[in-house]
Amino acid sequence: YNGLKVGIFGLLTEFTNQNSNPSPVVVLPALANAQAWVDTLKTHNCDLIILLSHLGADYDQLVASSVSGINIIIGGHSHTIISSPIQIGNTLILQAGEFGRYLGKLTLYLNNKTIQSWKYKLQSVDSFIPQEPTVAAMIGNLSAGVEADPRFGYRRNRRCSRRPGTTPPPPWPSRGRGPGCRSRPRS
Repeated sequence: YNGLKVGIFGLLTEFTNQNSNPSPVVVLPALANAQAWVDTLKTHNCDLIILLSHLGADYDQLVASSVSGINIIIGGHSHTIISSPIQIGNTLILQAGEFGRYLGKLTLYLNNKTIQSWKYKLQSVDSFIPQEPTVAAMIGNLSAGVEADPRFGYRRNRRCSRRPGTTPPPPWPSRGRGPGCRSRPRS
């Protein structure tokens, strides 16, 4: 980017360790490790540091107020629609809702590798926005592979549909997840 060196790192909620079985990977405490990641990127002479977060909007604000050196936090997990970035110190926090319904576009205006100003637009993704054929084909191939894999099963509307020749799953009290789903039901 015209001599601008961008460092990107990601953080997940520790709940991932219990809910998703990421073994052999272990998700470490986000707040306790974020500053070390920023410092590492700074030693690589990064001019702009972006955190891709799956911590939730409230936790993103805690990270922004506790960790120095993060310029932008692009968040997820809480599915919050942030129509105008939240600014805490020199950190902008963005989140575009859930399920690809919105796309956020952030334009930065820099002077000497420092953010001087910015412009943000939250764009609704609907039938008026055409699919990009190459990306649509890639997503179709990936989806087909997941659906064909017996470890994951079929998922429709947050409920696992039954496989041919099997008994329908019982109605679960929360989130409609049944046997064969990747994540277990939560109460």
